[in-house]
Amino acid sequence: HGMISSLGRRGYDAQVQQSPSAIGGGIIKRAWFRFYRLDWCPDPSGIKPLLPTMAEAEEDVESWDLAFKSHSDSSYVAGQRWRKKGANKYLLAEIHEHLDFPATCQMMMRWDKENPRDGARWVEDAANGPAVIAQLRATVPRLIAVKPEGSKPARLSAASRDIEAGNVY
Repeated sequence: HGMISSLGRRGYDAQVQQSPSAIGGGIIKRAWFRFYRLDWCPDPSGIKPLLPTMAEAEEDVESWDLAFKSHSDSSYVAGQRWRKKGANKYLLAEIHEHLDFPATCQMMMRWDKENPRDGARWVEDAANGPAVIAQLRATVPRLIAVKPEGSKPARLSAASRDIEAGNVY
C-alpha cells in the first residue's frame, strides 16, 4: 500500500505489475474526478462541495490551445477556465470547437465580457496563438503566450496525480 501511495496507481501498475495502464483507463480515469455544486444548486447527498467564490479563490485562470482552421478535419480550439483554492482546482467552463481565426477572437472577447477576471489567460505559443494575442492585446487583458514543455500525453500524465488524488473538480 505504501508503494501505491508513493507511485500512484498508474505508476504502481506500470512499475510493479508491469501493466502500464490500470484496468478501465489510460492516463486518467473518469472516477478520479470530483464534482462541485453551485450555491443555488442543492446537493441532497451532502457530498459535493460548494464552488469557491472568486473572492475565496487564490487564482482564476484561462488556458487556450488554438488551431489554424475551422474545418472538421483540423484541430480543435480548446479553452478552459479554472479556479484554484488550496490544493483543489475547479473547471468552470470549457470550449472544444472547430473555429477559424475570427471566430476564435470573437469567442475569447465574449468570454472576457461574460466573466472578467484578474487571472492570466494562457495562450499556447503555437498555431495561431501569437496572431490571436497580437489581434486581441488591446481588448482582452492578461493574454500570456506559453510554450508548453513535453507532449500533450506527458503533460496530462503530470497532471494525473492531482486528478487521482481527488483535487480536480
